[in-house]
Amino acid sequence: MNPIDFFKEQITIWNDEQYCDSCWSFGAPLSESAMNLQQLRDGEECCYQLMITDYNSRTTTEYNNTPYPTRVVCDHRLTIYVLKQSRMDINIYNEIDGHSEDESKWETIIKPLFDCFACNAIMNSCEILGYPLRITQWDVSKVINYADNVFDGIRITANFREIK
Repeated sequence: MNPIDFFKEQITIWNDEQYCDSCWSFGAPLSESAMNLQQLRDGEECCYQLMITDYNSRTTTEYNNTPYPTRVVCDHRLTIYVLKQSRMDINIYNEIDGHSEDESKWETIIKPLFDCFACNAIMNSCEILGYPLRITQWDVSKVINYADNVFDGIRITANFREIK
């Protein structure tokens, strides 16, 4: 599994399906510091940006009471950010009077992403890779006013397991 190629294709599928009632943009800055350099293409200003950082892999060979390997397990661990650029002057929920909760970051960005991704790791691995991936970790947390671009959204720490 190449996670960059995988998510590039996953984003194409999500754009075709309008997953989470939105459009999608993909980037792989591979470090948090490079996320500020990620540029949107024309027409993507309202889209969610999925960016991958902190990728690593680990291979484990398993043996079954013999000196011969029975299978190889490859874990792909990565951090996935799903974000929108925002502004600092928007309520996170209801901090400043005179602004409706309906226009808050929680209602417009964060809650919809939790609805789509928390406890719901939907990936099209069979369609993209030709085999299923086991998702052994899927931790979703909020991101608010993040980095220079004032991103809001979620951070997913995920582990995808391939068994060879």
